Amino acid sequence: MHAINRGEVSRVVEKPFSRQTILDAIDDAVAARARLEELCIGARSDMLDVQRRHLQECLTGEVLQLALQPIVATGDRRVYGYEALMRSSHPVLDTPTRVIAAAEAHDMLGRVADRVTQCAVGVLQTLPEDATLFVNVHPGELADAAAVSQRYVQLRPWARRVVLEITERSYVLENDTWRGAVDSLVACGFRIAVDDLGSGYNSLSVLAALRPHFMKVDRSIVEQIERDDRKQRLVELLVLFAKATGTQLVVEGIETEQEAGVVTRMGADLLQGFLYGRPTPSPSSTRSLP
Repeated sequence: MHAINRGEVSRVVEKPFSRQTILDAIDDAVAARARLEELCIGARSDMLDVQRRHLQECLTGEVLQLALQPIVATGDRRVYGYEALMRSSHPVLDTPTRVIAAAEAHDMLGRVADRVTQCAVGVLQTLPEDATLFVNVHPGELADAAAVSQRYVQLRPWARRVVLEITERSYVLENDTWRGAVDSLVACGFRIAVDDLGSGYNSLSVLAALRPHFMKVDRSIVEQIERDDRKQRLVELLVLFAKATGTQLVVEGIETEQEAGVVTRMGADLLQGFLYGRPTPSPSSTRSLP
């Protein structure tokens, strides 16, 4: 009776019962499960259709835009450049994570990347000529080298000022075509950054394979670093590696002066975080920041 009240059973067979009664009950249960699965499949299909429609809405007009967060030099705190972060004003797909998840589900990453690239062109036309723009590249894009070259041709006039960020947590090394895509971008003058360094499991593999121009240290390593000797030793090693390989080290997630002071003393090149500015639609002044 408790199981029935909780909805855990759909049918009760009372004793005494025959063999056929039990077989019929099992057949009914299997058939009910099959009907439920059909309903779930139908519902999922309907949900995917709705999600695809929402994504198409995101790709029209100005629903997807870029917000800019300053990246400053450790020496004089002058703005070196900005990271372009995707923002969505769609009522349902209202975060970058939701937009990307929908794009992955419907094989539309290329169209989202096209929109981000178009927005980046607009940003570069208004940025000061000495400012660098960091643009995130989804690793899924790298599977098609030809499409990548065609997409980023829009940014070639500013290639020397554009850094393409590939997240360290990505599956960039799981396909055989990423090398051609990255090599073609570098040949055009773009620079490469490994993003979220330290947050995933393949940091050393990505560093060795991509040979980036920038390494961006994840916030998880920086948080309260002034109180953690192990974090300090790790950043020291990353600084040594960066200097040995001609790579610039960007420390993300700086929120306090204490964090900024520690990584500056250790030799980091660039700093990024709420201490210097939150992402905004227009760039901050290029003057020195606190």
